[in-house]
Amino acid sequence: MNRIYNRYLVVYISLIIDIIYSFKYSQKGVTAIEYAIVVGCVAVSTVAIFSDNGQVMTMLTGIFDKTRDKIIALL
Repeated sequence: MNRIYNRYLVVYISLIIDIIYSFKYSQKGVTAIEYAIVVGCVAVSTVAIFSDNGQVMTMLTGIFDKTRDKIIALL
């Protein structure tokens, strides 16, 4: 009976070691974290660019104001 128990124990320990090894070297969580960081950076950049005082908003406001003034001058 003791020999059977020892064999089960060896198999069980080897399975646990394999699970720990695969968890340690798994890249799935790292990839998810990288995507989350990229999405966060894109969101912050978008808010910074398109906010009320952002460069793109200022540029677009200037273009539309000039276009409006030229149309009004033509009328």
